[in-house]
Amino acid sequence: MNLNLAFLFMVAAMDIVSSEFQELDDLFQAHFGLELASDSHHGEVADYVTSDQEDIEIEHNRSGRIHDFLISETENNLSDTERESLNENDTSSELGGIKQNCKCGHRCFSKFEDSVILDHIFNVREMEKDVKDAYIMGSINTASSAFTRKGSRSRNSYHYSFKHEKICRSAFQSLFDVGKKSLSNILKHYSEKGAVPTLRYVVHALTFVTGENETLGLDGTGSHGPNTVISLVHHGLSTYGYGEKECLLHADNCAGQNKNKFVIAYLAWRVITGLHHQITYLMQVVGHTRCLIDAGFARAKKLFRRSDCDSMRELQQVFERSSSTNKGILYESGGDTSTWKYYNWKEFLEQFFTSLPGISKYLSFRFCADHAGFVFVKENSDAMEKRIKIIKPSGLQQIPGKFPTELTPPGLSRERTQYLFKKVRPFVRPRCQDQLCPPTHTEE
Repeated sequence: MNLNLAFLFMVAAMDIVSSEFQELDDLFQAHFGLELASDSHHGEVADYVTSDQEDIEIEHNRSGRIHDFLISETENNLSDTERESLNENDTSSELGGIKQNCKCGHRCFSKFEDSVILDHIFNVREMEKDVKDAYIMGSINTASSAFTRKGSRSRNSYHYSFKHEKICRSAFQSLFDVGKKSLSNILKHYSEKGAVPTLRYVVHALTFVTGENETLGLDGTGSHGPNTVISLVHHGLSTYGYGEKECLLHADNCAGQNKNKFVIAYLAWRVITGLHHQITYLMQVVGHTRCLIDAGFARAKKLFRRSDCDSMRELQQVFERSSSTNKGILYESGGDTSTWKYYNWKEFLEQFFTSLPGISKYLSFRFCADHAGFVFVKENSDAMEKRIKIIKPSGLQQIPGKFPTELTPPGLSRERTQYLFKKVRPFVRPRCQDQLCPPTHTEE
């Protein structure tokens, strides 16, 4: 009899708990569109048998959701005055932390109103990096001359000011929202080059990811010809350059791809048109043709072996994930969405330039604006430079204002498309089949 009463009491207690959780579920459903993961099952005692760890996790989730709900309800019920009071408290706390950064004893922040300090910091945080660096350089004054009686000064000192008031370096860092290392880099740039914009160097290995239908030849051919190579180089220099006027290029000593009359003519064309003042083009010595770019490509191949790639986008992501210095660039054709464009550089450059005699024996090529249309060549690093003219008569007058015509990839042949559909498509995941191996009209 006592056992029956205990059992009935247990069932009744579970029903009460179940009803309370049901009300809580309804409340969350009304406000958040969510349902709590309650474990109430009517009539079956065995369903409530769970491990202690599961009970703790369930209770923790419920408590967290209830806490978030109560916090949101409290914030919604706050008046505008109360919200402003909370914001003022946060601002006062941040301002107090900022003022503590000044430890020079002159109380630099006491020279300015609190609103002026905060407004300036918030405005600086919204600036682009280049604009912010220029603004900081404009607020710095050199406190000493660059020379002393014994010669040039090895280290300059600077005055820091804000609103025409002299402040310490720590206060300057806080007001201009700049770290110690960043400010040191800006001062070094300011000392060496003056108040000119700071530029970010490209440290990525660029890999152009192209499919068989995106090359200048049919079915993936023509991917290493002059038009392709020069188009990619032109895109890289135009898009990822930082406005430099002197350029140093290294390349493998490959006569068919990198060392030919069209690449030489293109570099001379860049100097003639003013895109660069000087370009030095160096071939790597046989046996020393490995560099950091090869290392980056090796890391991409290593990750590629462990990845499933069913589209060009996924292949690009492999390059992006393989290393922090690898960058994959897709050819996304279609109007103005192309990341780069192919141009008929071969036909264009043949109009103005001649071949370079004995090009295969040279490892160094230099082009400069003072000798436009000429190339200075060397057989090795210790050899004497020799000047050779490669511009045709009246070529200098005809080049300005002209540019090669654009080329469009021919795509895939019908035979290649049918092969991909029949032989490759079955191994591609369904979501990428139409993109990588589309059907032809007869197969549709």
